[in-house]
Amino acid sequence: MTELDGLRFIAVCGVMAVHFSPGTLATWGPWGSWGVCFFYVLSGFLITQILLGARARLDAGRTRAAAEYGRFFLRRALRLWPAYLLAVLGATVLGIDFAADMLPWNLMFAGNYFVVLHQTWPELLSHLWTLAVEQQFYLLWPLFILLAPRAIMPATLYALIAAGPLFRLLELVCYPEGSTKFILLPACVDYFAWGALIAWSKCAGVSRRHCPATIPAGKLAAAFFLLSLAGYGFDLANRLPRVWPALDGTLVAVGSWFLILHCIKGGESTCKSTLRWPAFVYLGEISYGIYLFHNFAHWLGPRLLRKLTHYRMSYFDNEAIHLGYLVTLSLLLAIASRHLVEQPINRLKNRITAG
Repeated sequence: MTELDGLRFIAVCGVMAVHFSPGTLATWGPWGSWGVCFFYVLSGFLITQILLGARARLDAGRTRAAAEYGRFFLRRALRLWPAYLLAVLGATVLGIDFAADMLPWNLMFAGNYFVVLHQTWPELLSHLWTLAVEQQFYLLWPLFILLAPRAIMPATLYALIAAGPLFRLLELVCYPEGSTKFILLPACVDYFAWGALIAWSKCAGVSRRHCPATIPAGKLAAAFFLLSLAGYGFDLANRLPRVWPALDGTLVAVGSWFLILHCIKGGESTCKSTLRWPAFVYLGEISYGIYLFHNFAHWLGPRLLRKLTHYRMSYFDNEAIHLGYLVTLSLLLAIASRHLVEQPINRLKNRITAG
């Protein structure tokens, strides 16, 4: 499913657009929140698909739940932790703001709780909250898939799909001025559940009922994203501050759901062929590194530029050139992480078989 790699790259581009060009690109749309939401829906799909395979082996009596849980978690740790630890430890050594204060929290993948408890936004480390939520999902979700009765799984998914926006609405009502910004797992759980629903539908053989070939999933995805964009354009977050931010996430999640369905079901389209471009696929493969290190380009970029220009410049006057410069730095950091850190560890991970 190489199209999904292409989508990963587009999603991380949305995040970079908001962080690197907040005065221009970020005013055109909620690209960063779209990217994060899509990553969560995609993660819910892929991780649940892996876990359902483990559950099938468990039900067949070929393995034990503890062994499958340990294998899953070890593979996730080997895939994600090395580059993550390099980022948080490197930020601490370099003295990046909040890195030292957040280090114990980030090492426990609890940076989102640091933000909630201290009511502060750690700027260059702010994006790590999403990885904390992801890791918390990895910790809990396998227990449900491996141990829960199969009969309750569909109802549980629908309950979680409803619980996410309800939690966000409750947060908006109770803490309208808080700086949590939906960064706790309960506020994101419906995104994962939407993705998990795709995996469950495929496993249970009911995917045709959820998205038969006659349903234009790609067009429906575009429609939901356009609804979200319209809400952004009409400034509904300020006009309906206690309702719209919670419901907008649901629109994006449903749009992501249809977009993934469009990519994995049969047939060809211009969208799918474009997403399979080799450059998009490679950039999608390094999207984790791009996301993990891109904010550090804010710290590295001015220092490197002053060195290259003999301390005369700390940024480019032209915003487009400066944006390209920060994106290039992010890609170089991600490529280095991919080939020097992630791939060597992944070779070890791949020795741990799925069955």
